[in-house]
Amino acid sequence: MKLEEVINCIFTNWYLRFKDITIESIAVPLSSSVCEYLLSDGVVLPDGDDYQRSNFASDEATDEEIDWEAETDRNTLVPPSFPDFEKEVTVGIEALGGSVFPKLDWSSPKDAAWISFDRTLRCTCVRDILLLLKSSDFVIHDLTIPFEHCCDVPDSSNQSITHHLILRQWQDVSAESEFRCFVQNNVLVAVSQRHHDVYFSHLNTQKETICSEIMQFYQTYIVGKFAIANFTFDIWRKSRDSIVLLDFNPFGPVTDSLLFSWNELMSMSSHDPTTPCEFRCLLKQDIKPDPYRWYAMPQDFLHLSTGEDPAKFIDLLNVKVQDGNESDSD
Repeated sequence: MKLEEVINCIFTNWYLRFKDITIESIAVPLSSSVCEYLLSDGVVLPDGDDYQRSNFASDEATDEEIDWEAETDRNTLVPPSFPDFEKEVTVGIEALGGSVFPKLDWSSPKDAAWISFDRTLRCTCVRDILLLLKSSDFVIHDLTIPFEHCCDVPDSSNQSITHHLILRQWQDVSAESEFRCFVQNNVLVAVSQRHHDVYFSHLNTQKETICSEIMQFYQTYIVGKFAIANFTFDIWRKSRDSIVLLDFNPFGPVTDSLLFSWNELMSMSSHDPTTPCEFRCLLKQDIKPDPYRWYAMPQDFLHLSTGEDPAKFIDLLNVKVQDGNESDSD
């Protein structure tokens, strides 16, 4: 995968060209102070009309019930303030109807959806957006090492770009109608259902129709108009003969290959453009875990379960041994 391919998939580099076939969106540049805030430890949200501090020290609480040390620490946390950025985002949300789907130049914080009230990425204010962004590993990747898989970048850290917060008008997109399409050498070679952990019975019976409609959409609106020859794009099949472009992504391991493997996709370079692309969907009901479930777990638990940090496992064993010795002595 080359640097050029990743750069061309930046949202602001393709949006205006495909504005008529995608969801209305607004790009807000991220200042250095906002980027530093997103990369900093801890989650302290900007103050606002709906901002409420913990009610530790309620009128009914006694001195014994109040953790004064914790309260003192809490009061020393100063909420960040980005007045210009917050104003621009608020105006953008209002212009897009009051609800938006946030993302950065490449990724959305879908790995942080568990932290929102309704477990979606639907946001109505700046604080909703910042909470999701600060809780997302995908966002951290966009801000720190977006070019790590590029073969022609000796040191990706030296690549300087202007990051953006993308506000996309909220749409109720059904999971069964999202698809990822893989293009190699300007040929649509494969299509996969986007939510590959969910079984939809109608997809297999309608695959020829769906594939034909996607091929027609690609030939009409995308082929020859995107700046590079290898890429992926996501679409929303809103209804029969109505398809909406959602996003572009690089053709390579940085993008989820879903029901294909990247070895398979790379071998499709000789695909005949006159023949139908390969379409894949789940063929039967199966119990599959949420692919983002790990992001909702404490890191210590994740490290223990995967053996990623042996030192933590040793510490746990030592604690168990110590508890056992104390029980024996009792």
